[in-house]
Amino acid sequence: MFDVRGYGRYLGAIGTSSQMLAQPGIYPADNAAPMVNDWFFQPGAPRPVEIPYAWLAGFQPLRIRPDKPLTTAAVTVSGGSTATAQDSDSLTAYGDNEFSATLTTATIGDADALARWVIAYYATDPDDVPRARFPSLLIRLTGRTQPEMHRILSVSSGTRISISDAPPTWPEGATEQVVEGIRHTLGEARDVEWTTAPVIGTSPGVAGPWFRLDVSVSDGDDIALF
Repeated sequence: MFDVRGYGRYLGAIGTSSQMLAQPGIYPADNAAPMVNDWFFQPGAPRPVEIPYAWLAGFQPLRIRPDKPLTTAAVTVSGGSTATAQDSDSLTAYGDNEFSATLTTATIGDADALARWVIAYYATDPDDVPRARFPSLLIRLTGRTQPEMHRILSVSSGTRISISDAPPTWPEGATEQVVEGIRHTLGEARDVEWTTAPVIGTSPGVAGPWFRLDVSVSDGDDIALF
């Protein structure tokens, strides 16, 4: 039985000084994944901050960038064996986009659990659109009410936002984002700019489930998602 809670922290650390995963240049390399950790100890997932589309529209072009689905995963235990996982349907639709990592762990089953976790959350079904992120979301604070400014400034790195009243032409799930970077600009007007990543989950725009238990039984393996 493998509890995969915490693997979001592994992915979020990729490309930094993490000693748990040593893999440069991996895609995607973002800091959004830590938001998935430790929800087990809360009544549920943190509620997203609602951001009306009108706050983003009117003075900036909105550029949506689709994420590259990860279709195969190979995780090597440092000094040991390699575990692999693959989503054949996603691979046929989007090509062989590989995740690879070296994992330092005392539990050999962690490599298999991480490889399966990556495929569960970063592959994309052929019937789904790839998850989308925003390289830049700009909000002008000038002219906002105090409650509106408080809401905007309450957003920090790792905060989940939900963009309401977005155009129907947006890709599925694009309204659900996690803020990765924040920049403040003070000039003729005061602006806040966010860099975001898509919410992590098995379906675009839907967070979770975060826990998977692989339970060996007499006639095979049952996988339960929570």
